[in-house]
Amino acid sequence: PKADSVVIMLRVNDGVCADSITQVVPIYRFLLYFPNIFTPDAETNNRFGCYASHIDNYELWIYDRRGQLVFHTTDQRQRWDGSYRGKPCQQAAYNYRCQYSIPVAGMQTKSGSVLLIR
Repeated sequence: PKADSVVIMLRVNDGVCADSITQVVPIYRFLLYFPNIFTPDAETNNRFGCYASHIDNYELWIYDRRGQLVFHTTDQRQRWDGSYRGKPCQQAAYNYRCQYSIPVAGMQTKSGSVLLIR
C-alpha cells in the first residue's frame, strides 16, 4: 500500500549554535471491519466476513459456542454463509478470530463475536 507521510522538523538555536533535523514519518492507512450481526436468509447482509483494505496474510476462523470450527478461510473476499457442512447453522452467537498483517506493525490478531439471525 502507498503510505502517506508527515514531515517532522526540529530546530534548535541557543544563540551561539543552530542546528536542525528533518524526519519523514510514513503513515500507513488500513481498514479492517467485522459486522456484529448477519442474516443468512435475507436478501442483504447475508454473509459474514471482514471488510478490509491494505492488509496481507489474512486468515479467519469461526467457531460455535462449543468451540467447534464451522468456517475457515485465507481469502479475505470469502464470506461465511451461516452453514456448516452444507447445513444451516442455528441462530446463535459465534466467535471469530482473525490474523492478518499490516505494514510496519506486522502480524495482528482480532477476535470477537457475531450474531447469526434466521
